[in-house]
Amino acid sequence: MEQRRTDFGVFVRLSGRMFLQFAIWGAWAVLIAGHMQNLGFSGTQMSPRDIRASSQALLLFVTNGFGMLVGHIVSGRVHEYFADPAGGHAWAKIFMVPIVITVIAAIAFIVLFNEQKYQAEAEAIEQSPTNA
Repeated sequence: MEQRRTDFGVFVRLSGRMFLQFAIWGAWAVLIAGHMQNLGFSGTQMSPRDIRASSQALLLFVTNGFGMLVGHIVSGRVHEYFADPAGGHAWAKIFMVPIVITVIAAIAFIVLFNEQKYQAEAEAIEQSPTNA
C-alpha cells in the first residue's frame, strides 16, 4: 500500500483538535470526580473513607487518560486498515470495531462481575477500625 504524506497544516489542525478534546474531557473529569459518589458510582467504596475522593479522582484520571491514549492509537490503526486504495474508507467496517469491542466488554462484565462478593468486601472495609 502506498504511503501518503499528510499536509503539515492538516497535521497541526488535527493536533490542536486532539488537544482540545483532551482538555475539555480532562476539565469535565476533574469537576465530576468530586460528585461521583452522589451519582451512585461505587467503584472505590473499597477504599478507606478518608481517601475515597482522592481514589475516585485517581481512578477517573488514569482510566480516562489511558483510554483516550489507547483509543487514539487503535482508531488510527483501524482507520488505516480500512482505507480504500481509491481514496475512500469502509466506514461501516470502521464503526463495527467499537461496537464489537463494546459488546465483548458488556458480556465480560455480565459474566465476571459478582455483586454479592463486592458488597461483602465493601462491608468488611466499612467495619474495619482504620475506616472509622
